[in-house]
Amino acid sequence: MTTSPLRALPALLSTLFVLPVAAQDPATLKREIETALIRAAESGALGEGSQATTLQDEARVRYELGAVVDLRSAGPGLPVLAVTPGAAASRLDLRPGDRLLAVNGRPVGSSAESLQQAIDAGNGRLAAQWLRNGKPMAATDRADAVAVPAYRLLVGGEPATGCGFVSDKQGVVPKNQGIFRAEITRIDGRSTPLAGNFEYRLPVGRHVLRVAEHIDRNRLSVGQATQISLTTRRMTGTQQYKTLVVDVKPNTTYRIGVRFFKDKLDNDSIRRNAYWEPEVWETRAQACR
Repeated sequence: MTTSPLRALPALLSTLFVLPVAAQDPATLKREIETALIRAAESGALGEGSQATTLQDEARVRYELGAVVDLRSAGPGLPVLAVTPGAAASRLDLRPGDRLLAVNGRPVGSSAESLQQAIDAGNGRLAAQWLRNGKPMAATDRADAVAVPAYRLLVGGEPATGCGFVSDKQGVVPKNQGIFRAEITRIDGRSTPLAGNFEYRLPVGRHVLRVAEHIDRNRLSVGQATQISLTTRRMTGTQQYKTLVVDVKPNTTYRIGVRFFKDKLDNDSIRRNAYWEPEVWETRAQACR
């Protein structure tokens, strides 16, 4: 088991436990935590799914600017998109359209974490420099302070109930039954090795796979194959894949394939990616420890 402070994860997680609705609405808090953990898993911040990560920290104060900035922008500075009325940024006279250059003497970086570190460096004092229509501006005030309660959260890890496997290994698939090879590209938000065709050990429970199709193109007409190729190029990354939910049971391997629908090869069905679906085409017993 590894232990890491929550602030070492993406900045999204740093706001996890500062939710005003928590006391009144535990369900909303739970959903906010789940959303943050999903994004952290997708970014790789939580490590391998079979390893447990303990997120913990003591009670502390976090200082806030009270402005929304565009972290994707190329410099100089970060464009201010919105300012919370009455917050520290508003008292500084930051306005939407300004470009934030530095906070507490530190140039703002291109990540939420680096911006937060600059804000925290003032220990409550807030000195900001920005550009407004190309003109340098500066002001000082007090940062807004919020209390972050102490927490300890165990994420991931393999339960005592055991493990199983999902597999996209190449081999004999029942093509005569309309089943063709699949490639598992993500499991529970985490990318799989680029080479593909692996067997993945997973803890017992429900898992979400992202799957790509590898239907033999010689099963298609030239026109159908061309249409699929053109459509695939126009799709975004997520549109090219489909998801499959698998309830993994102990000591069981689930072989993943794609079902090919030969009656859905018209142009409209191809554009909607409706000519295939991922599925578990075989389960078999396999010891897992």
